[in-house]
Parts: sequence; structure tokens; C-alpha cells
Amino acid sequence: MFDSLLSTVQITSEEELLLRKAANEVLEQLRRRHPDQDFAFDEKGIRGKNQAIYLGNLYRELQAAPKRRETIIKSFVENLSLSADAGMGHEVWEEVRGHIIPVLKPQEYIKPDSPTQHLLTTEWLVNVLICYVIRSKKFYRFVTPWDVGRWGTDSQTLHDIAMTNLAQLPWPSRMEGSRQKDGGRVILVDTEDNLASSRILHPDLHRLFSGPLGSPFWAGIPDRDTLVLYSDRRSLKQRIRRRLSKDCQSSAYAITPRPFLVTRDGIAPESE
Repeated sequence: MFDSLLSTVQITSEEELLLRKAANEVLEQLRRRHPDQDFAFDEKGIRGKNQAIYLGNLYRELQAAPKRRETIIKSFVENLSLSADAGMGHEVWEEVRGHIIPVLKPQEYIKPDSPTQHLLTTEWLVNVLICYVIRSKKFYRFVTPWDVGRWGTDSQTLHDIAMTNLAQLPWPSRMEGSRQKDGGRVILVDTEDNLASSRILHPDLHRLFSGPLGSPFWAGIPDRDTLVLYSDRRSLKQRIRRRLSKDCQSSAYAITPRPFLVTRDGIAPESE
């Protein structure tokens, strides 16, 4: 059973032991919170009467930050409990349409024979897809084509609404950055809402940042929580390209190491 649970995660024997313990702890906490669900392990994760729980994201997050083990497991279980009580699958369109946001995922995130195969997606650039979530204060829930059908809308309308909602999200009041000797600049967008990378889709991205960075400029989204913007300078491009690759490889929520050129006409990936 555990072999199949861990099959998508590259681990050492020591890490495997820690992940086995984490899975047992999750199961124990779920049984205490929801004794009526009869939670137990199956070949894909943990299953109750009305809920299937997949542990791949939990494992990747624990690998990336093992010192935060207790906090990560607690947050994982709490979010599961919230989603179980939130009427998932029964949301009313008029109530959720203002809370649907686009999120970026690598193409390999969508796996056959897993829950991700049912997500609503739109192709973006290179191997990056746009998915959609219903955003609440405590958790995000992915949108599926089934949702679109029961809401009586279509995928293009939902995409347009999600982009409108994204444009209304606030930017940080202050952003970290640095200025280079050649006049180039770097800006790190830290939004603390797990939607930093989504802001590369913002329709006014070029207008908002071409002043300090010049035009065109570059953007990187190595993982879910990172959006780095930087001037079109050779030294910066070389240095940040290496950093993007490193951060993408080490993140539990990786997206892509590819930089993107931002112009007044749109966004394009760096050619390989």
C-alpha cells in the first residue's frame, strides 16, 4: 500500500520512514476529527465514506520543509476538515463567481488515474497550464468541467471571470528588490496568498512594471509562491536563470524554470 502511495515521490529510505509516520499521523488525526467516516488506507491514499484523500502534495511539502513537519500536517488536516464541511460540489454560481482565480500548474501535474485528471485546464505557454480555484479564507478548491456544466456556463466565460477577479487582487504595498550597477533592477513579488505566480497573468503586468524595469523585461515563476521580475540585462538573465532552475527543482509546488519575456504586446517564453 505505501509503495503505491509513495510511487510519485523520489525519496531516500530515511525520508520514506518519515513519510510513513506522517501518513499514519494524518490518518490518526482524521479518525479523531471524523469518527463517522471510518477513514482507512487504500492503494491511492486515505479513504472515508464520503471523501478520498491523496497524500502526494503533503509528501512533497514535507520533503521541501521537513523542519515544519508538525505545522504542515496540522494545516493539511485542518484544510481537509474545512473542505469536508464547506458543501464542496454544491456551490452556487452567484456566490462563487467572484472568488474564482486562475492558478498555474506544470503540465505533469495532470496525471491519468488521479484526481487531477478531472480539473478544468487551459493551455498557457510551454508546458504550463492554467487551472482554476474557488478561493476562500481557509482553502482553495479546484474547479472541474462538471462544475462548469452544473453552473450553466462555459469554460471561456469562467476563464474571463477568473482573469477579471485576478486583476482585482491587491499587490503588496512594498516589494523587495535590488538595483544593479548597469541600471538593471530585480523585483520580488511576495503576496502571502499563494497566488504570487498567478499574477504573471495580470493584464496590466507590463504597464505596472515597465517603468522601474524597462521594456521589455523578464518574469520567472519557478513555483507557486514566487514571481520575480527583472530587467533585460545579460548579467541578470544569466544569474536569475540559474536561480529559477534551482528553485523549481527544490520546490514542493514547482511550475517551470523557463523565464518569460514581458512586452507591451504580451508574454512569450524564452527560446531554448
